[in-house]
Amino acid sequence: MNTDINYLTLPVFEDKPFGEYLKRHPKIIKLKDLRNANIESSTIDEGIWAKKENSGPNWQNSIDLCEEILRENSKDLLVCSYYIEAQFRVNGFEGLSLALKVMLYFCVNSWEEIFPPLEEDNLELRLSPFHWLEVNMPLVIKCFSLNRQNPEEVKLTWDDYERAVITGHEEHIRIKNELKKALANESKDYIMQLHESLSSILHSLNQLEEYVVDLAESCGEKTSLDSLIKLCQEIFEFIETFVEENRELEKGVEDNNFQSSDNFISRENEEYADEENNPEDFDSKQNEFSLNQTINSIEMAYSMIEKANLYLLKNNSHSPSPYLIRRALEWQKKSLYEVFIELFTTTSKPSEIFTLLGLSKADAKNKKV
Repeated sequence: MNTDINYLTLPVFEDKPFGEYLKRHPKIIKLKDLRNANIESSTIDEGIWAKKENSGPNWQNSIDLCEEILRENSKDLLVCSYYIEAQFRVNGFEGLSLALKVMLYFCVNSWEEIFPPLEEDNLELRLSPFHWLEVNMPLVIKCFSLNRQNPEEVKLTWDDYERAVITGHEEHIRIKNELKKALANESKDYIMQLHESLSSILHSLNQLEEYVVDLAESCGEKTSLDSLIKLCQEIFEFIETFVEENRELEKGVEDNNFQSSDNFISRENEEYADEENNPEDFDSKQNEFSLNQTINSIEMAYSMIEKANLYLLKNNSHSPSPYLIRRALEWQKKSLYEVFIELFTTTSKPSEIFTLLGLSKADAKNKKV
């Protein structure tokens, strides 16, 4: 993705830096036709017997044409609106952030000179690009996949989330968790880029809204970017909460691992100190307890496991088992839900988690009735 947009703001002609108002120019007609073709192509249900000639929508063509018009013909806000949609469809929220900056630049720096022209007796003309955004962009954003699907994943959109909220509490929680699991599979770079892009989008939209409100009031219209701002704000808050939760989980895991490491070293040093002070062999000391003795409490059971594991850590350190047992002992006071939350920071695939925990279908038969 090309993030250099400065060339789009350069003068079109030396004597006409903002170009000309194209209105019914062939390039504008072509731009609208391209959009219609892309939308039609993306909604066609071809079926299994359809020919493969239809390669699907090509929004990059729309991006290229918008940039060509802004560079060579006209600094036009309606072209910016088409550019905003095309950038979003190709490059997601990063593209939306970029394209909104272009529109905002023209509004802030050249409000009187850009197109459509600012005519006192026809302010609706200048308002029309913002009305276009108000009408078209919310649905486009709602239907955009927030996760970049792997073959095993399904497309998850904000529309899915909103529908789940309406359906009921259980469905809301299910979709919310599915969305969080899907995002957990994404790279940190992708999540942070998404977070930063949404922050930039909100900044641009709020600044553009000031121009829209003034225009709408002047010509008695109700056009506003408010619904678009609220939508992006909701998505931003969801992503921000996800980022914060993961930071807390990572911090908790790091602190827990650090503390566990210190505790283990401390226990290990105590054992070795006892061994040096006591002529009795360490192995025989560990054999003081019998596996046949009666276990009277959960604490006693864990104590026996811990003692046995200390022996394994000393004498069988090449095996992963003692280290897994040590980690399991750290979980003894946690609920299964808390353990899963910790594991989901590493993977969201249930099969991998069950494998790590050593669980199988046979374990279901052993649960209490």
